[in-house]
Amino acid sequence: GKSIPEEQISLLKKYVDDPEFKSETMATKSAAAASLCNWVINIFEFNRIYVKVKPLMESVETAKASKDAAMARLEDAQRKVDEIEFQLKMLNKEFDEANDEKCKAEQEAEELTSRKNLAKR
Repeated sequence: GKSIPEEQISLLKKYVDDPEFKSETMATKSAAAASLCNWVINIFEFNRIYVKVKPLMESVETAKASKDAAMARLEDAQRKVDEIEFQLKMLNKEFDEANDEKCKAEQEAEELTSRKNLAKR
């Protein structure tokens, strides 16, 4: 039912559209003919649905592949962001320590300058 050529479908369509080509009508003639008629109608309908759905299924697969690729890029970018945030945290810590040390040095210099001024008096 998935790979019936369109030329065969167009030949089959005139039979499937015929009001006499129903399993109930064929059942009055032969049980085998009724079963075969039912099978033909169902395969025909399956093919018509499949032909419409197949491109959608392919689109879904393409979209999934695109999403997977995008998710992989996102994870890679997130790892880089995490690394950079960690580096920023470490640099901020170093900056704070250096700033504290600078403040202590300035305070000590101020105290020494104050002492020096007192000693000159």
